[in-house]
Amino acid sequence: MAKKGIHQQILKIQHKLETAFQMKQRRMGFEGFDPFAARISRNLDEATASSEEENRIRAKLQGELRNLSSDLDHVREQLEEEQEARAELQRALTKSNNDVVAWKQKCESGEGGVR
Repeated sequence: MAKKGIHQQILKIQHKLETAFQMKQRRMGFEGFDPFAARISRNLDEATASSEEENRIRAKLQGELRNLSSDLDHVREQLEEEQEARAELQRALTKSNNDVVAWKQKCESGEGGVR
């Protein structure tokens, strides 16, 4: 947002400079070359180009950030699913171990019908 404001300020200053330069030329009746105005104009052009490049880079990085955030959300969902599956397997293993212990006790006490 701040870069947009700076870009607009640069454009306003450039417009004011061009207007002032044109008025000076009319007043003096001189259509020639003013080195100071040309240097300022070049500086403004460079600043504008730099601002536009920064805006392009910022837009690219924002897109990459959105993509990475989406990827992160997807990975988090996968992790949650894996954790739920692991917990379910852990519950099944615990139940199976308890069943083994119960059958072992039945077999040792003779309740299971096996001697």
